[in-house]
Order: sequence, then C-alpha cells, then structure tokens
Amino acid sequence: MKEMSLNRVMLQRVLPLTLVVLTGILLITRYSANRIIKGQIGNRVAQSAKQSANGLDDRIEWLRESARSLAENDLLINSIIDKSQRDLQLQIFFRSLRLPSPAFRQVVMSDYRGRQIASTDGATSRKAERYLPLTSNGDEYFEIGAERILIVVPVLYSNSAEASVAVEYDTDSFFRNIQPLDDGQRLLVKFEGSDVWNSSATDDSSGWISSTRQLQSNPAIQIERSEAIELAMASANALDMFLVGTLVASCFAVFLAISKASNIATRPLSQLIQQVNAIEDANDLTTTVNVRGTSEFQSLAGSFNRMIQSLSTTTVSLDSLRASEQRLRTVVEGMPNGVVGTDRDGEIVLINAALEEIFGFPREELLGQKIETLIAVETLLQHVQDRSDFFESSDASDIADRRSLYGIHKDGSNVPVEIGLTPVRWANGEGVLASVVDISSRRQQELENERLRHETQLILDSLPSLVIYKDLENHLIRVNAAASEMIGASRQEIEGRHSSEFFREHEKYYQDDLEVIRSDKPRLGIVESITTDSSGVRWVSTDKIPIRDSRGEPIGIIVVANDITDLKAAQEKLANANEDLKRSNDELEQFAYVASHDLQEPLRKINSFSTLLVDDCSEELSDDAKRFLNIIVDGSQRMRVLIQDLLAFSRIDFQDRQFVEIDAHDAARTAIDNLSEAIKDSNASVSVDELPVVRGDNAQMVLLFQNLIANGIKYNQSQEPEIRVYSRTSNDEWMISISDNGIGIDPKYHDRIFGVFKRLHRLEEYPGTGIGLAICRRIAERLGGSIRVDSKPGVGSTFHVSIPRDVEQ
Repeated sequence: MKEMSLNRVMLQRVLPLTLVVLTGILLITRYSANRIIKGQIGNRVAQSAKQSANGLDDRIEWLRESARSLAENDLLINSIIDKSQRDLQLQIFFRSLRLPSPAFRQVVMSDYRGRQIASTDGATSRKAERYLPLTSNGDEYFEIGAERILIVVPVLYSNSAEASVAVEYDTDSFFRNIQPLDDGQRLLVKFEGSDVWNSSATDDSSGWISSTRQLQSNPAIQIERSEAIELAMASANALDMFLVGTLVASCFAVFLAISKASNIATRPLSQLIQQVNAIEDANDLTTTVNVRGTSEFQSLAGSFNRMIQSLSTTTVSLDSLRASEQRLRTVVEGMPNGVVGTDRDGEIVLINAALEEIFGFPREELLGQKIETLIAVETLLQHVQDRSDFFESSDASDIADRRSLYGIHKDGSNVPVEIGLTPVRWANGEGVLASVVDISSRRQQELENERLRHETQLILDSLPSLVIYKDLENHLIRVNAAASEMIGASRQEIEGRHSSEFFREHEKYYQDDLEVIRSDKPRLGIVESITTDSSGVRWVSTDKIPIRDSRGEPIGIIVVANDITDLKAAQEKLANANEDLKRSNDELEQFAYVASHDLQEPLRKINSFSTLLVDDCSEELSDDAKRFLNIIVDGSQRMRVLIQDLLAFSRIDFQDRQFVEIDAHDAARTAIDNLSEAIKDSNASVSVDELPVVRGDNAQMVLLFQNLIANGIKYNQSQEPEIRVYSRTSNDEWMISISDNGIGIDPKYHDRIFGVFKRLHRLEEYPGTGIGLAICRRIAERLGGSIRVDSKPGVGSTFHVSIPRDVEQ
C-alpha cells in the first residue's frame, strides 16, 4: 500500500472536519443574527408605537383643550343672550378664527336646539349633528372618521348647556403631520375598533413587523406601527455574503497553517533521519550528522555523531557500546519535554522521566501498554486512524507532525499537550518517537487573557462615550463600539492602523497627544471638532489621559470623547431664540401695560351706568332686562379684575425701584393682614416660621405671599384650611415654602399653572383670572430665582420659591 505524507493525512482528516465546524458556526451565526435583528426591530417598532401613541395622545388632548378654551370664551357665552354680538362680533370672530393646526377645517357654533349660530366659513344651511343629545346634557363628543376628526364641546352659561362648539379637522392631514415616516414604515389608526387612517396603500398584514398601542387618555383610539420585513432584514442578507467569504478564507488559512506547522515540526527530525539513512546506505562511519533546531535535537544529533564515532572503531568493546547507549538514554532522560516511543502497533517501548511527570503514570505501568492509554476518550478513535495513516505516508519529509490535543492523566483528568512526531526504526521494526510538552499553564493563561480582554471590551462597548487607546506612534491600538460607529469601520478594520487613515486632522490631535504624554498630566474637557469620512464634522468634549507601563515609561494615551454636536447646535439656536423672545416679551409687556391701563376707564363707565339702571330703573325693567343687566355688571366686574391683574402682571418688570434688604417674615405678616377677612370667613389658620432677610422689592414680596396664601384658602375643601410658611437654605440660595392642605394639583399640570390665564377649573367652581401664579413666577424670576410646586390631588400643595442670597437688580 502506498504510504501517505503527513501533510496529506492532516489535510484529508482535519480540513473536512474544519469545514464542517465552520459551516456549523456560519449557520448558527446566521440564525442568531436573524433572531437578534428581528428582536431589535420588534423592540424598535414597539418603542416607536409607544412614542407615537404618547405624541398622538398629547396632540388630541391639545385639540380637545383648544375646543374647551374656545367654548369658555366670553364672546361665545355672551352671544347666547346677545343677538347683536351673534350677528356682528361673533360672525367676525368666527370668520377670522384659525386654530393652530394645519389640519383645521372649520368651527360651527349651534344653540341648544341645534340651530347654527355661526361658523368659520359663514355657511348657514348645516343641520344639527347626532352629537346634540350629548352636548345638551353638558357632555363632550369626540369621534375620528376616515374623512374628519370632530370635537364638540358644550358652551355653558350658569351651569347650563346653552350652545355647543363643533371643531372639525381633516383626518388625513392631521395624522400625516403627527410623525414623519421613512420608507418601509407604516402607521395605522383605529377608532373604536375600526380602521380610520392608514399611511400605506395596502392593508395586507403579512410582510410587516407590527406593534399596537392604546392611547392612555383616549382608550377608544389605537395605533399600529409597522416596518417592512424585507427592508428591515436587508442587513441580514448582506451578512450572508460576509459569512460565506469568511468561511472560504478560514478554510484557506487552515490549509496553509496545517502545511506550515507540519513542515516546521518535522524538519529537524527529517533532516536527522535523512542523514542517518545516507550514512547507512553509504556504510561510511566517518560522516557526521548536522541538524538545525532546538537544543534537544542538537543534543540528539551529537549523540548520533558520538555513536557513529564509537562504531567506527574496529575494536569497540561491549562496555563501550553500553556506555554509548547510556549516554543516549541520559540525553533522553535529561530532555525537559516528555519523550515516548512506540512500535508500529502503538505499543509503548520508551518513555522518559518528564513524560511520567506529565501523565502521572510510572514507566513500569506504561511500558508494553498501548499508547491509547494516554489518549483522551474523545480523540481515541481519531488517533487510531491517524496512526495508521502516519505509517502509510510515502514522503518521509512530511511525516513529522506537531499538534495540540488532550491526553489523560492517571487521575482521569484531561491534560492539554502539544506533540511532535517523527518516524524511527527500532531493532524489531519501524515505530514513532514523540516529543510531548505540557501546555496546561499556557492554555490556562491564554484562556484567562482572552476572558479579561473580552470583559474589558464589553465594558468599553457599554460606554456611550468614544474611547480610543493610541500608542506613541499614533496607531489606534483599541477602540470601543461608540468610536467604531463614529469612525465608520469595524474594530477589526481600525485596531492596529494609523490615525491618518481615519482622521483628516490627525496631525493636530497627535501633537496635542504628545504634549499630554510629555507633561504626564491629563487634559479634561477639551472642546474640539473631529472630521471623518463617514461622520463628517462632529463636535466633542474630550478627555486625554497619559498611560505608562510598570516601569513608569510612557506607552500611549487614552482618549475619551463625548459627542456634543447636537448640544452645541441647540445652544446656538437657543441663544437666536432667547434674543427674539426677549424682544417679543418686551413689546408684549409694554402693550399689556398700556392696554390694561387705558381699558379701565370705559369699563368703569359700563359698570357704573349698568349699576344705575339696576338701582334706579328696576321697577320699569322686565325680568329679562334685569337678568341681562346683572350679566353685564357681573361681566364688567370680572373684566375689571382681569385688567387689574393684567396691569399688576405687566408692572412687575417696569417698576424701577432699587432692591433693598427686606424681612421676608414681615412681608408674610403683611400679606396675612391683607387677607384677614378671607382667613376669618374660611376659618383658616396660617402659621409663619422664621424667614430670612432677602434683597428685593417689599411690595412685590407681599404680593407673592398674598397670592400663594390666598390660593391655599380658595382651593381648599377642608372645614379648617391650614397654611404654613417656612424656609431653609440650599447651597447659595434661600428656599421659602408655602404649604396647604387643599385639593392638590395633578402633576401633569404643574408647569401649566404658572402660565398667564391658565386655569384648571371653571369660573363657577373657583373664581379668578388665572394670573396670580404667573405674577408669582414673574416676581421670583425678577428676584433672580424660580418657583415650582410639589402636589398631588387630594393631598395638598407646597410651592417652593428659591431666592439667591445676593440679588442684584
């Protein structure tokens, strides 16, 4: 039978197995990637559905709130009893009315019988809608159809639904402006279980990954966000080509590695065997052998040379032959690696002390045993076949082998070893001589190093900041996932390459790096721009930390950068916006001051003459006339209070009095004195702890306390309202708090209540203009501080006013 070379044996045995393993890894990777991608898509779609549902909920609530505000307009309420306003101001008001939504169509006002009073387009032929039975009872009506969105709110007068306001929006225009959709994305809206709007032309649910959400405040509405599977899985299809290429490259690399390792491992022994065979064929004992390799092989070659020299002596004695054999055994026993020799059938004929130590067997138990005694079970069958193929190899130069495998210790544990094989000829025939190295420590260290590197990379990849480790020559030694994404290449493509391949301004960064390394001092918070081919120009805040080895020698630098491009752009926009807002506020405040001041005089006349009619001509007036005059008096008084509050609000920033030191405790007591009648009538108790001396305007400080204490009394259903005023220090500011046991405020309205005219209750429930808290906020801001509220419905409210300790006007 023709003998096969070691290279061919390894290629025929190892390469197919490697191909099977790599193919399995490819399929598992492909399956895992698909699952991960689908899972990520599902999470993204679910998150998009949640965001869309929240956004739609807010927009619909905003539309309904706009309709409620319109229904509370004094002009609409007064038009119920005043035909002149209905025919003149009301029609003008409705024709000029434009609600702040591009989807707005029209507004129609009808009386309690369903007769149309006014509309935005002036039409008068529309009949009553099916919502009238609801609105007549004071309830709101809301529906979404394929063509329109309809919101109907009753107009109340003296707690009675005298009319209704119907606001209509275009369904398609409204939903298309809710949230932009990319190619391959779909938004479906359902109302009361029926589809009312679909961004896609098809209703086919196959081929989509979808998630459905119900609106929290409008549970009759559901939205469904979807992404097309075909587009979403495009990255997985691209991964297939990459995996196939990786498989081909890996097989080729394995082929080269097997051939190279086989040649390197067998070359010294092959040279020794060839030279010994040449001496035997020539029967020339004057020739010596010369082998280049490890010291062990050189020692073995020296032993052969000495043996040849001994054989060349014609008068060699038996003792000399035994001494030569002993020297050879001494060499074998003295080798640091384990040595084992077997015959063709695998029977052990030679071992040394190092082999005994590796496997734990004494040589007496191994000599005469099969070599399979030292082979782990999982590789036993393969070993028998490999040994058969080993002796069938026809190319002596390719027979030597070096491979890593697992042997078995006497205690039953596996021992990782690396072996090198070479054929030998014993006195009774051919056999194998194997050099065995215990690689347990090396394998353990390799596994530990790999584990540490993997854990370190996981930590780096979890950081949102860009992390880059560079050496002294400006090579990118290590990067995390965020840096890889910004650069636009994988870690494998980046690590080990020069910065100039990825960063256009690499030289500027490098000079700065060298300065940090030379000074051995970190530089933190460096704001700079980074330009890459993939990301363009990005602004980052960078920290640079020099790295030294255990001897204190510099070896590189760690760069940690946070992308602040969006923040920088937002700061710039916020500064173009703050300037415009300040100018607009100045103009509005000036207008409000002038308008509110000039409106008081005609309002006083209306109130005075209406009161005269009620007092002097009541006997001559009909009941309807008296009712109308009472409405005029009530409306003018409310308008007067509104104008006075507006005037007080506008005066806050126009007052030019200098700030002085004032006792906040005295200001609070003055406010309590001003509210003495209200406190007495409501049976309230107001306590004031020690308060600090602050810099400010005394009149405004009194007004601040007066508004907050009055709110604690007014918005209170307790038989004995309790209000407490106290303070504490926080950093460089005073924190003055006013707490009550009132009805409380829903957290979603905490920001809204500080706006001008922002009311949470109807006038019939709690009177007022909705300016009091806006005045408090303006006073706090003029003091250089702020105001906020902690409150929940039913548990009272606490308003916190922060005031800097040193306030400059």
